[in-house]
Amino acid sequence: MRRLYRPGVLEQVKEIVDYFNEEHPALGHRFSADLNSTLVRLEHFPRSAAVVYRDARRTSLQDFRNYLVIYRYWEREDVLMVISVVHAARDPETWKRRV
Repeated sequence: MRRLYRPGVLEQVKEIVDYFNEEHPALGHRFSADLNSTLVRLEHFPRSAAVVYRDARRTSLQDFRNYLVIYRYWEREDVLMVISVVHAARDPETWKRRV
């Protein structure tokens, strides 16, 4: 399976990691590891999360439960497209515009 990212997603992740690193030096690394394990899980079970908008799915991270991964899975192409990594309290319109 290929993993692709919409433009801006990696910048979102960097901002989140930077924020956590300001709180505590190891926290950004823990967030990155949690995000990576979530993405690996999604690659193995891409239909495990519920569809929340059009064909976009949403799941939360394991340890950072307030952070969501919004993604699409295109079975034919075997592609996981990460649309957004966002805090659950953010306005959903923020990521819906990317779908």
